[in-house]
Amino acid sequence: MKILQALPQYQKVTYILWSRFFAILSQLFLSVFVFKDILNQEYACVISIIFVLFLLLMSIAVTLYRLRLSTPLKERELVVQLCIDLLLFTLWERLNFHGEISSVSFYLPGLIVAFTILCNKNLIFIVIYSVILFYVSSKFTFSSHLNTIHSAKSLEYYSPRVSFLMSTFIIIFFVKKMNDASIECSNNLIRSIEYQKQSDIIFSLALQASSSAHNISKPISTAVLALEEIKLFKPEERCGKYFDEYLSLALKKTKECTRELTKMSLSLGFSEFENEEVINLCTWLRNVFDSFEVKSNKKVTYLLPDVCIYIKNAGVLHTIIINLLENANSAISSDNGFIHCSCQVENGYAMIRITDNGCGIPSDLIDSLGKKPVKSTTSGHGIGLVLAFSNAVRIGAEIILCSDYAGTVATVRMRGL
Repeated sequence: MKILQALPQYQKVTYILWSRFFAILSQLFLSVFVFKDILNQEYACVISIIFVLFLLLMSIAVTLYRLRLSTPLKERELVVQLCIDLLLFTLWERLNFHGEISSVSFYLPGLIVAFTILCNKNLIFIVIYSVILFYVSSKFTFSSHLNTIHSAKSLEYYSPRVSFLMSTFIIIFFVKKMNDASIECSNNLIRSIEYQKQSDIIFSLALQASSSAHNISKPISTAVLALEEIKLFKPEERCGKYFDEYLSLALKKTKECTRELTKMSLSLGFSEFENEEVINLCTWLRNVFDSFEVKSNKKVTYLLPDVCIYIKNAGVLHTIIINLLENANSAISSDNGFIHCSCQVENGYAMIRITDNGCGIPSDLIDSLGKKPVKSTTSGHGIGLVLAFSNAVRIGAEIILCSDYAGTVATVRMRGL
């Protein structure tokens, strides 16, 4: 179990491991208990069954190793896993019960799983593969065929059916969990790409701000000097030639600063970033909260209304929400910390609230957060909140912070369409 703690999806993998392991042990116990007299006489059959069991356990080990890798599962890997399961359980059925349940076999559940999660090309491959397996298994007859005539009420009669149901559960459960793990890895990859894009935007903003600061430092200095000279003029001298020159110089340098700042905004693509398509806010928030819960190590719950409210500028709002969620996550230090999110719609306005039970915000800082950098209780400086408040103003939203001794409530208020 210590090895499983390092797995990215260790809880799901644990379920997969123990379900397959106990199902295999149950079939082993079933075959030994029901056919112990015959198996004592046919050691070759026992060795074959043990070998198939070993292959099944090795399949589990290989799957566990594959799930430890960070790259998401591909569909062809699911196809290979399904083919291996079909082959091994067919061998198990032939060796253990000598084809007594070949009429139902293990192909039907395998085809159901393939139809559920695979594309048409791979589904056709699984169908052809199953037909070949059934044909080959029907042609082979093992020398140690059971001659026992089963009565309708005997344990020997029901055991093959029980074994079939167990194997069916294993195939469907395991491949479904493999597919879930693949989807989760793919979502994590998409989220990491999105976070990388946001990091690139912030980095570009920092570079552009640095470049713009250098470019506007000289015109600002010139404008300030011109204004200082203007202040020296007496009221009766403010209509002369020199006064007009200093005033024109100050206005000219101010326009240069404005053009530089506008260039910075356009170079970051803010105008395109704000003109996004209309989305359903509640459906969108559900995806945002689910994605963040996977990323964070805290309990995240949310309550969303059934009503629909539509908004624009989802990209900017996503930056704001993630910033507030990250702040809530960093404020929680205990293992029993939680983050609760909700959304209310009142008079055409959406009220998005993010509540945590963290360390809270001191009363002397709460009025300054979002307006200027501060020294916060979590060793930060509130730069993220400054950007969040600035982004909220750009899209016509408002951020309200409330805090007491037991946590913080951050509310984003914005008007719907």
